[in-house]
Amino acid sequence: MMWAEARRDPRCGSVGSDDEQASIRKGRIEAMRKRRGNKSGWIEKRRRADGSIDFYGRFRVYAIDENGRELPTKIPAVLLGNSRQINEREARKQLELLVKDRPGTQDQPALALRFEDGVAKYKEQYLKNVESSTKRLYESLLKNHLLPALGKLELLELERDYDPIQQLVNRKFHDDKMAWWTVKDMHTVMCSFFQWAGKKYRLKQNPAHFVTLPKRPLKPVKKLATPERLAQLIKALPLQRATMVKLESATGLRIGELQALKPDDIRWEEKSIYVHATWDQDEKDLAKRYKSVKSTASERVITLEQEDLDWLARYLEKYSKPPGNFLFRSRSGTPLSRRNTLKRVLAPAAKKLGIEGFTWHYLRHWHGSYMAARGVPPEDLRRRMGHASIITTLQYYVHVVDGQARQAAKVASQLVPLRPEEAADDVA
Repeated sequence: MMWAEARRDPRCGSVGSDDEQASIRKGRIEAMRKRRGNKSGWIEKRRRADGSIDFYGRFRVYAIDENGRELPTKIPAVLLGNSRQINEREARKQLELLVKDRPGTQDQPALALRFEDGVAKYKEQYLKNVESSTKRLYESLLKNHLLPALGKLELLELERDYDPIQQLVNRKFHDDKMAWWTVKDMHTVMCSFFQWAGKKYRLKQNPAHFVTLPKRPLKPVKKLATPERLAQLIKALPLQRATMVKLESATGLRIGELQALKPDDIRWEEKSIYVHATWDQDEKDLAKRYKSVKSTASERVITLEQEDLDWLARYLEKYSKPPGNFLFRSRSGTPLSRRNTLKRVLAPAAKKLGIEGFTWHYLRHWHGSYMAARGVPPEDLRRRMGHASIITTLQYYVHVVDGQARQAAKVASQLVPLRPEEAADDVA
């Protein structure tokens, strides 16, 4: 048999070209190194002068620093016993127990990093890139709730045992009477942090995913004002504030989007307004308060009726604005304060008319609910309100309004229009 034919013959124990065989050998060597270094280690024998043998356990320990960089690999030697007391099989069992739960040996680098130190890196490297309102919420929950309870615990300890996180969630909800939505936000922060830490520090699992949230309590049905009652409120307000409420109820804008509107955003010929910016009143740097909307879905064009355009034209006649200025401008040149306007003008006027729980966001819910009740298709409503998902629109912004429940009962009854006397007599 020629050599070239023998190499292709399976009976000769090797198949393939030189490159293929080199690749196979390399794979076997890597597999051997992995078995020896990361799984159960290996036994090293050292003979004494008296002829007995000391069994040493050797294993590789991988570690990374707080920045996620690999540190030099360590290979410690642990004396397991002498051949006068144990045999090699017993030494192997001792080594397996030693390596089993030791950080840095089971395909996971050792990491002596506390939760509070990881959070500091998380805030520095991740939170600086998120939207400012989200950043403020996350930082507040971390500072006031998560760091005091979990700050001194090590990340690997939390990864292996999520009980401290579960106990924190239970205590906040049941003992401290924290609102369910706040508990949910706290859980969201933990999921976000451990997802980031998993990539940076190579954690095997996200412990927050195993936490069970308390059952969500039933929320009271939101009672929305009738269109007639809201019209009474608008009539009772000064023109500038009345225009804000009228436009908010007709468009469902977020309050930041309403504050950021400029006269140039009104498209008179197309009978619409262009929503592309928002006003972040909580931003400390005044120059950064005017910014783009939070998502591509939030950038939209909202069609208006001629009645709404006439109202805006009348408003601009009295409150003429130089080009580039804000539509609802204060004396200082910035948009009217949402908090002061609500607290000093809108909330007292709404309370007099019996409208409960009136806020700027109340008007956004009002718009979504009455648009849905009047038969606007869900997809059109989603685009109008600037939601990325139709689930958000239907689940959180559409409520049952007056007369809708009665209409539903009427429709259901007419599906099978029968009278009691039309039913068959009972059989004796």
